[in-house]
Amino acid sequence: MANSLISINAEQLVEHELLRGESPAAVEWLLDSMEERRLQSGDVLLETGEENKRFYLIFEGSVRVELEVEGKIAITELTAGGCVGELSVLDEKGSAAHVVADQPTMLMAIKREDVWRLINRSHIFARNLLHTLSSRVRNDNDSLGESLLLQRRCEESSRIDFLTGLFNRRWLDEMLPRLVERSMTGNSSMGLMLLDIDHFKNYNDSYGHLAGDEALRMVAATIINHIRPTDSAVRYGGEEFLVLLPETGKDDAVAGAERIRQAIGELSIKGEDGNRLPGISISIGVTTTNGGGQDREGIAIADRALYQAKSSGRDRVVFYNK
Repeated sequence: MANSLISINAEQLVEHELLRGESPAAVEWLLDSMEERRLQSGDVLLETGEENKRFYLIFEGSVRVELEVEGKIAITELTAGGCVGELSVLDEKGSAAHVVADQPTMLMAIKREDVWRLINRSHIFARNLLHTLSSRVRNDNDSLGESLLLQRRCEESSRIDFLTGLFNRRWLDEMLPRLVERSMTGNSSMGLMLLDIDHFKNYNDSYGHLAGDEALRMVAATIINHIRPTDSAVRYGGEEFLVLLPETGKDDAVAGAERIRQAIGELSIKGEDGNRLPGISISIGVTTTNGGGQDREGIAIADRALYQAKSSGRDRVVFYNK
């Protein structure tokens, strides 16, 4: 007697990828014990570690499988024709992944004991299941790898300023305490430069935002070209830049800032029409810190030095120490 609580029949059941090629009569018995599950978008089917005794065939919609790998959440999608929950049914361990519906989804649940009965009774199901599992191992490895790579790239790009390619404030928030601690541990000073493009608002207003963006990119590239691989450059604000120089004393920090200032003064910037625009200048506040005090104390001191540079005429380097 057919199960009146499910909406499919034997003919529809054998249209599923795992039963394709089997005769409807050979799976008629399965209908009596199957359970139909309907999920809305966001509904959780399985929790990581949860005991699971059901093997799910997906007939409509899709589910998202979230698996933790190397501390990251790798994501893959399973659609109609696929299955989920097979590993925990076969090895009788908790679910290895968090499974949630991406959209309205209909699944048919097969009890663990019926899965083994089906494997023993249907060579077609056993063959299709083996093919699915082997393909999934290969495809999921690729998908998981791509998912992790994509997440790593997103994490990396979230710490990079899109316009200039320099590090951004999020990177600074994460890395500054480490750099300060390293400076303290090594008993060495760290140089800091805080740079600000002079009269940048007027430049933007006069020549357009595209010219202003180009100026920011060129300043960033100039900074990178005049610092060491061990140094770090950050877009600190709109037209402000911060350079962190590990194991650097006053003389080297000031000399490095002066080289950057001179190089930026020699930049040739073109406008939207391709014509050369007036050059720009930059003011730089410099300080050094040995890691004492608060993480951002050095930046605050460099900011005072920058203020002095701007208030005393701009286009200059000023060193300030507490």
